[in-house]
Amino acid sequence: MHFASLMDRDSLALAVLKASLSPALKAESLDFRRACTFAVFCMLLVGACGDGLGDGGSCWPGFQNRFRAFDECNVMVAPNLLRVGTPEKVFVEAQDYSGNNIPVRISVKNHPKKTSELTSESVTLTAANNYQAIVDIKIPDNEGFFSDDPLEKQYVYLQAEFPSKVLEKVVLVSFQSGFMFIQTDKSIYTPGTTVNYRIFSLTPDLQPVEKSGGIYVEIINPQGINTVNKDTIFPKEGTITGSYSIPEVAKSGIWTIATRYKNTPQKNFTADFEVKEYVLPSFEVVLKPSKPFFYVDDKELTVDITATYLFGKDVNGAAFVVFGVKTDNSKTTLPASLTRVHIIDGEGRAKLTKEMIKRSFSNIHQLVGSYLYISVSVLTETGSEIVEAEKGGIQIVTSPYTIQFKRTPKFFHPGMSFDVTVYVTNPDQSPAENVVVLVKPGDVSALTKSNGMAKLILNTQGGDKILQITARTAAQGITDERQAENKMTAQPYATKGGSGNYLHISVDAAELKIGEQMNINVNFKTTVSDQDLTYLILSKGQIVQGKRFKRRGNSLVTLSLTVTKDLVPSFRVVAYYHIGSSEVVSDSIWVDVKDTCMGTVGNLIPSQNITGFCFDLSISDISSWMMELKLTLNSNKTVLLVIPVTGDPKAKVGLVAVDKGVFVLNKNRLTQTKYPTPHGLRAVDPDVVVVYLFHEGQVCGDVSRGRSPVG
Repeated sequence: MHFASLMDRDSLALAVLKASLSPALKAESLDFRRACTFAVFCMLLVGACGDGLGDGGSCWPGFQNRFRAFDECNVMVAPNLLRVGTPEKVFVEAQDYSGNNIPVRISVKNHPKKTSELTSESVTLTAANNYQAIVDIKIPDNEGFFSDDPLEKQYVYLQAEFPSKVLEKVVLVSFQSGFMFIQTDKSIYTPGTTVNYRIFSLTPDLQPVEKSGGIYVEIINPQGINTVNKDTIFPKEGTITGSYSIPEVAKSGIWTIATRYKNTPQKNFTADFEVKEYVLPSFEVVLKPSKPFFYVDDKELTVDITATYLFGKDVNGAAFVVFGVKTDNSKTTLPASLTRVHIIDGEGRAKLTKEMIKRSFSNIHQLVGSYLYISVSVLTETGSEIVEAEKGGIQIVTSPYTIQFKRTPKFFHPGMSFDVTVYVTNPDQSPAENVVVLVKPGDVSALTKSNGMAKLILNTQGGDKILQITARTAAQGITDERQAENKMTAQPYATKGGSGNYLHISVDAAELKIGEQMNINVNFKTTVSDQDLTYLILSKGQIVQGKRFKRRGNSLVTLSLTVTKDLVPSFRVVAYYHIGSSEVVSDSIWVDVKDTCMGTVGNLIPSQNITGFCFDLSISDISSWMMELKLTLNSNKTVLLVIPVTGDPKAKVGLVAVDKGVFVLNKNRLTQTKYPTPHGLRAVDPDVVVVYLFHEGQVCGDVSRGRSPVG
């Protein structure tokens, strides 16, 4: 199964306005892919956010420029990247205000001339809505306002017109009005065969596209030539199914399926497949190292070799094994490791010793960070067939773990608590779970969760000038010199004019799940007892919620939030308040949510093994449905496939079956590190297949069964 998408899973950032009395506005973007822009206008001057919300900072000393104001402060919050043809949310409010209703008109104009208004929406801020509102705006994608050049950066003016002031920001536009996932029934084909493909057309919220101006589909050969007509195809319930016949005389190499929306041709989505002559192997070789890393002082590394026929029988024969070292883009074979291993009842074991490595590299410490790989060729005892396999990614390390400070602020509030988030990974970059982490100062310890993160809280003193933080693993069974360690320095945040006004947000959970209730603790250190506290919930570059709390002398405020599917895979809480006409105080925190499919699909339990097919189905109004299929195998047998499907009512489900032998040749399959894992059942016999189940354009769940040879 093969997918391609240019989607960013978690693309949240903050960009902010910096301005003074001068008419020119200056924008500063921080280190994220997708952003929100805060424009705070009060009287004639512009309040602004400062630094601190990059990938390691959320002290958010923003809004630090002084400004003058009347009784209220007008605020506009919007993404700093507006997608054409897609609804975008804009937040407006009048903070610390009570009085008559305030009409606000939000508009988008062409840049740089401001001669055309692309779209506009109006809203009224009232006491009933707390003088806050989230408005959807949509830049039309069919008016010819923009250039078709995909390399040209294009902008618009975003305006919020209050009765006393017009808030304005120049914003970059994006032509990625949605996402397309391209699925092929195989990853490798021979000339003269047919490529079956399915395209999932989704909105930015990953919902099936209901209406579309059409989609272009191109099949591009290795020479970069489009081999099909550029016809417009319209998705049905977000799905397009098609096929392409590869010519009998076709160029071998990597071919590409490229798709783009007709109304936004500047952005394309691609998936690759390989074309070459091949013969399907009858057995598969699997390599399993004893551990995914190699210590510089280890004496040896063993690798288990398993060879099994696709119908389940074990292979007997011999394996020819050689190890090597991969540094950057170069591979170096270790001649001393070349050996012959007997494969008996489908199993064998290869061994690499430290001495074998030192015969090619005398100083093994120079290889730290490089990777070992093993290449194996298994020959059956009759000599009739040979299958090759390779396993890499075995990193040479001095410690089995790596520590990073993930989403940890680079600034701290003196005299207030400081949140440290530590991310521990294995050598293969996967999260390390249940690892004890010790953090100084304070000798605070915590255990990493399934996402590899541990959240700790340090206490600071009011007079601290610098905060030196050391994080170190304390894993059992590992010597002290093999423990991982990392250090960072946090600087004190200096308030405007030494006012000593701080705001600190904390969440005690390192990872949350959908449906859980979380508490957001907001600590105040301020000279003023009463303020309007505005807090925003941002996820995937969108404003999910915008609310307000009227503080009346509280030094600690606890806000309650239910984690919903809109907050997957992560979200950021931003809070701010202003003090008269002199200062805006703010802070933010990033929160991780356990990856979960928006919908769920039940298990696949076929009554027989099946061969290749590809089709769609829909779940009825009830949440469970039994599907029966009569399929003809390559051996001309007809079998009944029974699949009980459980999922959300009216969900659309797609199935595809692929000969498992294809994956022995080309293992470009989905993994959890790339996309959500396919929900599949692997049925094994001479007509072997793999069945995947898709739910509303998303790949959900994973189910596998053991091998069962069929006579």
